[in-house]
Amino acid sequence: DNRSRYTFKQQGVAAAPGRLSSSGNLWGTSQNIQNQPKAAYQFYIADPGTVMFYFDLSQAEARVVAYLADIESWKEDFERARLGGNFDCHRSLASTMYGVQYDEVPTEDVDEAGNSTIRYKAKRCRHGLNYTMQWPRLAESANMSPYDAKRSYILYHKVNPEIQRWWKETERIARKEKELWTPLGRRLRILSRIDEDSLGNIVAFVPQSTIGDHAKRVWYQCHEDDEWDYNRMRIKVNVHDALIGIATPDKVKLALKIAKKYAESPLLIRNTYRTKTEQLIIPADTAISADTISGCSRVK
Repeated sequence: DNRSRYTFKQQGVAAAPGRLSSSGNLWGTSQNIQNQPKAAYQFYIADPGTVMFYFDLSQAEARVVAYLADIESWKEDFERARLGGNFDCHRSLASTMYGVQYDEVPTEDVDEAGNSTIRYKAKRCRHGLNYTMQWPRLAESANMSPYDAKRSYILYHKVNPEIQRWWKETERIARKEKELWTPLGRRLRILSRIDEDSLGNIVAFVPQSTIGDHAKRVWYQCHEDDEWDYNRMRIKVNVHDALIGIATPDKVKLALKIAKKYAESPLLIRNTYRTKTEQLIIPADTAISADTISGCSRVK
């Protein structure tokens, strides 16, 4: 019937309770709505008379890691990017890792010859190496040569020694207390043996579950807001650190304004060493779907 249907599992993914997981429905007519390829986006069309709106939490997990691991350089870069708007955290990281001036770091991920730039390599390190991933997996996931992956791995941890110290402290707490808590109050009881295979999931638990719970909370807060119009606004899809909704054209800007307000509400993060608690505001990138068919809309 030209409808997309899917199921959300409240318990989340096994490695990160708090993050909603998705699958097809009981009739087998749909699939994981959170893992659609970009080529498929154009097939999702809002009902006539409505448009889609969207927000994405910018560098959400990496920002939480910066405060948990107490990485001062990252906190400064993320705040500079949030307040200034034009500062590129990935270029800053690449500048530090590869020893070049910030202005000399490319602004794109691929150069004119089709080769990956140092900005791309730094970005993939930040996205992949915070949770105990080793360089062979980085080479595979980022489509990097073994040489580039190993070199990037060494440089990344050399300029960010706080990350491995954070791993060790998280492991110490997990072994001693047999539980971990997120800033939003979710607890992970650790009943299984802690080894190399399980450590990555344990380290990832607090950042991933914090963002997952924050996104779910924004969904509830939007629908409970006094300005929210249930007849003309609705959030429909949770994609880990992003929410997608539909609204009538006359209400979509209000819906997006309300969603952005709650998405950027401060989080209080206590570092893993329990020495300080700081306020974290994660900026939300927003968009409204483009009208391409009379009476309908497609996601940009």
